[in-house]
Amino acid sequence: MVAELIENIFKSRLEKLENLKGSRVLVSVSGGPDSMALLNLTLRFSPVYDYRVAVCTVNHKIRPEEESGGDADFVEEYCRLRRVYCRRIDLKPDELQDVISRRQGGLEDGARFLRYKILENLKEELDAEYIFLGHNKNDQLETLLMRFLQGSGASGKNGISFLRRCFYRPLLEVEKKQIFEYLSENNIKYRVDKTNGDISYLRNRIRNVLVPVLNDSFPGWDSGLISGAEKAFDEETALDCYPGMPSWEPVFSGEKASFLRVSGEDFSRLPKAIRIRLLFSGCNLLCDRERVSYPLIESFAVKIRDSAFSSGGNFTAGFAGEWYYLGLLLEKSMEKSYSFVIRPGDALTVNDVLFRAFSSGGIENLNKGIQGKKTHIIGYLGPFSGGVSIQNCKKGGSIVFSNGIERLYKKLLSGEGVPPVLRPYVPCFQAFLESGDCVTGILGSVFGFRNWISVPCPSLFSKDFSEDIGKDKSGTYILIARII
Repeated sequence: MVAELIENIFKSRLEKLENLKGSRVLVSVSGGPDSMALLNLTLRFSPVYDYRVAVCTVNHKIRPEEESGGDADFVEEYCRLRRVYCRRIDLKPDELQDVISRRQGGLEDGARFLRYKILENLKEELDAEYIFLGHNKNDQLETLLMRFLQGSGASGKNGISFLRRCFYRPLLEVEKKQIFEYLSENNIKYRVDKTNGDISYLRNRIRNVLVPVLNDSFPGWDSGLISGAEKAFDEETALDCYPGMPSWEPVFSGEKASFLRVSGEDFSRLPKAIRIRLLFSGCNLLCDRERVSYPLIESFAVKIRDSAFSSGGNFTAGFAGEWYYLGLLLEKSMEKSYSFVIRPGDALTVNDVLFRAFSSGGIENLNKGIQGKKTHIIGYLGPFSGGVSIQNCKKGGSIVFSNGIERLYKKLLSGEGVPPVLRPYVPCFQAFLESGDCVTGILGSVFGFRNWISVPCPSLFSKDFSEDIGKDKSGTYILIARII
């Protein structure tokens, strides 16, 4: 019986997972045959492997409401009857179109991006260990054909992975026809998406036009394609161990990085193909939900020193100083121009950087400004007399050092290798010392670079704050932290 075969495959896949026992599994269910078979199997073996099950269904509102909304209703009712937690998400009007416009992709890409984002957010909320997806062997073959026709690079020839981060596909070895037999044998109902027959979508053209021709004229093509994908995976794994492959390091410390860098010299000496691999891995580190085009990565890989930064999609890359940088394009909502004065008791956040002012002896209230926010402390400024003025490094701004030499912000930042796209966001400050002298500085440490302070007083900035300092010295101190 097919049911026994599929159950054995499913069990063997469960046994490959770490930390499954005692955990929660989130299952993505559309109501279609694949996801309904997946849900039934996941529930069937929940007591055997000691894990809990939760379900998420997303109404993308692409099709008429009686169809897409009906699918979500069907999944909710199925879960209700089996007392399984189910979270239904109905996309808001224009939500999908906004993502498509921002990503400059197609309908399927935008829907998948939103769905995966929803699943990951719910996984964190429910503290689930894995997200199960219903991809099958036919999906794998269609993906390999699609990537071949689109001119995919070497990594694309791997096809779909069983496990990528938290996403797991336990039915990837199971054929579609076997899934239908399993559903029939177990009397499991499912919904049918009528758009699967719409050949205006590339995947549907491959499924409904190309695959039947291959089946009729090239018997065994599917086994050959899967075998080729397995060989490509082995080759990709070997290339990841390329001797001298540099590792990306975040521009600033913390769990969330928007800019990475490697030695410019190391990057330049790599063969082009290895540079492309390194760039793809960097993009995955920055934002693993983003699909990055090969032509864009290739344009990043062939950059030469002294050329301007290149941008495309949500990424930017280029040389600055001794480094090669890869970063996310900073959000349009980030403030390029800001100016404020902060005094003891104030806490202000700009561009995910927290400035918290406190007075001497007030260290017991130090965490007042960061409650409920996960932060990485960059350092402390002070002591100063009165308030501290903070603003972005404006074009044409400069620092006059104690020896009388004046240096432009732009010159200092470019000399340190700060990427041009980051420079407008770097904060600078102005304050008065207890002696009455004015002090100015650039806080490059916010992005992992050095600081510049106009007076030769290294103690004005410290990575650690001593409680003794707060007691022995009067004045205003500034805690600087990045929200992560």
